[in-house]
Amino acid sequence: MSFIVRFAAKRYIAGEDLNDALVVSRRISSWGAIPLVNYLGEELHDQGAVESAVKEYESLMNSMKDAGLRGEVAVKPTQIGLSISYSLAQQNYSRLARTARDLGIFLWLDMESYVYLEHTLRLYYSEVKDGGVGIAIQSYLKRSAKDVSELVRAGGVIRLVKGAYKEGPDVAYQSWEERTENYRKLMKFLFDEAEKFTIATHDKAILKEAFELNRERKKDVTLAVLLGIRNSYLLSLIKEGAKGAIYIPYGGLWIDYVKRRMREAANVALIIKTAFER
Repeated sequence: MSFIVRFAAKRYIAGEDLNDALVVSRRISSWGAIPLVNYLGEELHDQGAVESAVKEYESLMNSMKDAGLRGEVAVKPTQIGLSISYSLAQQNYSRLARTARDLGIFLWLDMESYVYLEHTLRLYYSEVKDGGVGIAIQSYLKRSAKDVSELVRAGGVIRLVKGAYKEGPDVAYQSWEERTENYRKLMKFLFDEAEKFTIATHDKAILKEAFELNRERKKDVTLAVLLGIRNSYLLSLIKEGAKGAIYIPYGGLWIDYVKRRMREAANVALIIKTAFER
């Protein structure tokens, strides 16, 4: 395994177990940011592994509540059964959503590769009416403007991300310029039409633009970054009055996550550039 992958893992990942996640979450919380915690794992095809992941999330949420952490949790659809069957995923998603609501923890449904998009949206719509849940939308997908519009009309809460999965030109914008342009377009739509949403990016210009826009609009907007990347910049915006969150992955299944985050050369450059940030 290359040095850069190991180096990135140490910056991106809280550790391998729940206690590691709690330690980092307490630190993030002490900085004034919201810990947004994810237990790593995806494309699970064994029901035992799925049940283990669901139980881990239940333990995580209960531990966050017991620790007095004001945080959020993000789950991946194929981690809770979608790569086995929709019905299994729906059962587990409802189970976790009920637990999250009971504990007062906001639950995010992360977006994975395009093949799972329709079922992921269907999962989210099954719980959106009861509140306390949000969904990640990837701006590099050409259909995202339609999805964002429909989700906002349904009262959904969106975390806008650029997207890190490798998709073809038939469904996704390929260039950095196109992806950034569409991200800004969707962000402006959210400022115009939604009341609560999250802007998740490491693009300092977009983070600053969102911060300045919200000074005028005064919406319930959270600015979010990944653990280890742009954390210092986010904290500077928090000191100016922004609401900020840091995405904190943990667990043993970290290799695919790190490699996906590093797929683009720009991500490797960003890791090196921010190597000595807090």
